[in-house]
Amino acid sequence: ATYSTGYKGPAFNVFYNMDDDDINPILAEESDSIELGVKYQADWGIVNFAAYDTQIENFQANDFDDSDGTTITGFTNGGDVDTSGFELDFLVQPMENVSLSGGFAISDAESTTGAPLPFAPDLKYSFGGQWDIPLASGARWQANAVYIYTDEKLSGNIGQTDENPFLLPEYSILNASVGYHSPDERLSVTLIGKNLTDEQYTTTFSGDGFRYQIPRDADRYWGINVKTSF
Repeated sequence: ATYSTGYKGPAFNVFYNMDDDDINPILAEESDSIELGVKYQADWGIVNFAAYDTQIENFQANDFDDSDGTTITGFTNGGDVDTSGFELDFLVQPMENVSLSGGFAISDAESTTGAPLPFAPDLKYSFGGQWDIPLASGARWQANAVYIYTDEKLSGNIGQTDENPFLLPEYSILNASVGYHSPDERLSVTLIGKNLTDEQYTTTFSGDGFRYQIPRDADRYWGINVKTSF
């Protein structure tokens, strides 16, 4: 069990055209957090579980102002917020040379008025596996894959409408690789595939009607990783 407090100092919005109304500081942000967890280990694997709750006073948040037709990003106090949820992850070995791992996180992040926080999906989980194939020479092949799901999330101010385009859709990513490892482990060559289903997604919407942030993993791509030691 852990109890902790946090503090983020006052801040200012600094613009080239500041006037007297802009010199007031953003209030300091303070938080109280409690976490309860348990870790279990057995011959078959490891399981970790944690539940948490964080209360934040005077939450410091980005503020998009479109009042004059141009988006200006500022900083403001977004009121008080509460973030709570739980997480579980595991690593098990159901048979020799085969391991399975995964986890999920469920969270509820919102202001005291009930407005959801941006960039805080309610659900995220992953599941993966790895298979080591030993060879008579002492070398081995290794294959693994992982599936990652991220729930829909808002990109905008606290309390921003959950209608498009501020609501970023859910997405899933599938990554995999297969590699060869020499007997002395001094050489490995791995073929890597990212986003094998070619899932298209965005991580941020700027609020000005046309700018989205597209991550590198939003397109399927391949690569080869070569590692050696000498």
